[in-house]
Amino acid sequence: VAFGPASARNKPNNAMNRWRPPQPQTPSRSGRATQRYVDDPRRGRVRVVAGCVPWMVQRGRARVLLVRSNKRNDWILPKGGWEEDEPLAEHAAQREAWEEGGVLGGVLCKLGEMDFASRKGNPCRMHGFLLLVHEAVEEYPERLERKRRWFDVDEALKALSKRPMMTAFLQRAQRWFAKDDSVQAVLHDELLMTLVAAYLSDEPERAQCALRLACADDDVDVEDVES
Repeated sequence: VAFGPASARNKPNNAMNRWRPPQPQTPSRSGRATQRYVDDPRRGRVRVVAGCVPWMVQRGRARVLLVRSNKRNDWILPKGGWEEDEPLAEHAAQREAWEEGGVLGGVLCKLGEMDFASRKGNPCRMHGFLLLVHEAVEEYPERLERKRRWFDVDEALKALSKRPMMTAFLQRAQRWFAKDDSVQAVLHDELLMTLVAAYLSDEPERAQCALRLACADDDVDVEDVES
């Protein structure tokens, strides 16, 4: 199980890591004909899915975005099938966050992989990621099909209490933030986290704007920081 910061291969200056959302009117992908499957000697043919913990700071508080499940009408993390034309699993996670929750952001790290069974008992494997959100849009594919809501982390854990796999991914995200005081300080600062999220998702103009705001607050020379 991979658990930790994104590898050098996944840094934003690698063109493979750059994901761009389609137009808002583009419908969500449906069907499984073009989704990825792997052969597992123990479990057979396994469907591969990707999801994320969308994380944002609002008024100085860490918040997590959950969306409503269409099948069970409870709160879940955005997730869905990893399509064959998506080079990286994190691309699928970013797409699902945009399709289901209308959020854009950059992947900070991989939270691991977990095996599970679908409601019909079919074997699946989920790749989980921590997504730093830099923008929530109003026009996105599933805005009329499911609700979305920002939760405090403790509230999100309660809302996911009947979803053990998703609870585990959120707990991993919590541990990642808690492992270092400097990480906590940066990622609980709204402007600095916007800067990090924009950088990770290769949005230089948004990153520069956040950087200038942060430096203005702290009386720092922006030219020194930008270099």
